[in-house]
Amino acid sequence: MKNKLFRKCEESKEFRDPIHSYIHVEYQIIYALISCPSFQRLRRIKQLGATYIVYPTAEHSRFSHSLGVYEISRRIVEENKHIKDALSEEEMLYVMIAALLHDIGHGPYSHVFERITEISHERTSFELLLSDDSDIHKILENYQNGLSRIIASIIDHSYPKKLCWQLISSQLDADRMDYLLRDAYFTGTKYGEFDLERILRTLRVKDKSLVVKQSGIYAVEDYLMARFHMFWQVYYHINIRIYEQMFVALIDRILDLTIDDDYYLNGLNKLIRPEHIDLKLFLSFDDGSINEIFKRLIKHPDKTIRDLARRLLDRDLFKEYEDSDENYKLLKAKILDRDLEPKYYLLKDSHRFNATRPYISTGKQKINILLSDKMTIKEFTEVSSIMKSLSKVNDIHESFLFAPDLI
Repeated sequence: MKNKLFRKCEESKEFRDPIHSYIHVEYQIIYALISCPSFQRLRRIKQLGATYIVYPTAEHSRFSHSLGVYEISRRIVEENKHIKDALSEEEMLYVMIAALLHDIGHGPYSHVFERITEISHERTSFELLLSDDSDIHKILENYQNGLSRIIASIIDHSYPKKLCWQLISSQLDADRMDYLLRDAYFTGTKYGEFDLERILRTLRVKDKSLVVKQSGIYAVEDYLMARFHMFWQVYYHINIRIYEQMFVALIDRILDLTIDDDYYLNGLNKLIRPEHIDLKLFLSFDDGSINEIFKRLIKHPDKTIRDLARRLLDRDLFKEYEDSDENYKLLKAKILDRDLEPKYYLLKDSHRFNATRPYISTGKQKINILLSDKMTIKEFTEVSSIMKSLSKVNDIHESFLFAPDLI
């Protein structure tokens, strides 16, 4: 079985990529996973969901991001001697596979789909990995018996050697490093840029855990500041939050009317808070499916559904207003005057953001620094003056009312 797992392609496969120049695939199992329908579906799901309504070029996909996470992980386990020496040959390949498949369970429109359906992408990922009917599962088991459970254990942090999952899911991991660089590139911002090469060169292993050499502190600071700015300026942009709140309001209206019509919803109703996930139905949904539902709903007999669907399709967004009792009463009165229902047309958004939120310094999540004596390990906030300063900044709290342009 080991020989089958390590079979290589007759010729190395290479994918052009604007972030990593080339993504290199040598193993047959990696190429088989990339080629299967469940993974190809990620081409049709935008990495940043509705962010393209603010940043028009943010059209990149979960597919390209997954390839990028794989490539960073491949480089770490194959090119960093310290990491390579700490892993078995099998574990090196396990890490690459887990990196490739870490987002396999994502639905359309990114995390707003999870909010609507109450199906986490982690739950769907495990279904795809462990279900006998899944093409992902069949490929993994074809190359090594029990491989699907090994990959699942790396993704959910239960694999006994924590270095394996730290590389793809921790505070300093291949996932975050790729999405920051990729999202910054495709949104046309500079916030997410940092020195990837320096970080990869300064990764080390101490006490069976991932650490960073002391000389890499400044590169890690740069990376964490990139995360801070991307969260605040891109991921939590006010118009993206408005769009998502309107999306939720539309679904709430559909649920309140107990609409169970496959013509309008194309099966989406069967994925909202299900006891059991219909994998075949789930995999049939992508961003295009949701847009098609919007197109159908603009012909729905209910005027609220028609209007919200049209607004989402045409980017006719609500406006933000200061969250105050005075504004709430004024907006509610104007909404009622127009014969609209406040439940769907007067939405509240409250958000608290901590300056150090992009970095968690406790439990499994902390970044450890290996000091120059090669013996002493200190948690990142103990040695970073920037993180110490940020930890003293008060939380930023925002609260808005979202409603049509009425005032």
